[in-house]
Amino acid sequence: MINIIFSVILSSSQMLASPSAIQTMIQAEEYMKAGKAELAIETFNKALVSGELNDFAKISIYWNLHVAYDSLKRYDDAGESLMAFILSSEELTEWLVEIDRPEHPGHIFVSQINLKNKLMYAKTLLEIYWSKHNPTNCRTKETACVLPIEPLFGLYAIRLPFCGDTRKIKDILKVPGQPTHIKVKCEDKEEEYYFR
Repeated sequence: MINIIFSVILSSSQMLASPSAIQTMIQAEEYMKAGKAELAIETFNKALVSGELNDFAKISIYWNLHVAYDSLKRYDDAGESLMAFILSSEELTEWLVEIDRPEHPGHIFVSQINLKNKLMYAKTLLEIYWSKHNPTNCRTKETACVLPIEPLFGLYAIRLPFCGDTRKIKDILKVPGQPTHIKVKCEDKEEEYYFR
């Protein structure tokens, strides 16, 4: 399961706008831990509409909503939450560069949640969600999928319907001289995928 961003990190850094927002987020996290993703989603959304959250908390909730939706295999909703997470996170990082104040609590937040890696992961996963709707995605050079770092290929191997989603993959080979061209040997055929 993908890790959620805990409000304890945020509250210890005094990054949430109100104590009630912290309590709402903690309650949603408890629902997630108990395997009650539907209740977590409802509670995270309650926190979002409260108007009591700052940008750091919203970024955390978007990520956590994605985790909850993903656990329920509600990939379209998970994708929407990821898109909100990506946009909010990129705005935050651009703003932090603009203000150029290393002591700002935003830098602590970015470091504590490992925002750079979460953004790469989110963009890759969003591409995978899109690929589930578009069977030609990743299948040609023109429709190559995003692969920011090679270890994230595992996400594609787990979540894309390689071998017709039978999961009967015999081998995954890189095509020599073409690091973004992958051949997947299935039981009865060979499939090709492209990454950029």
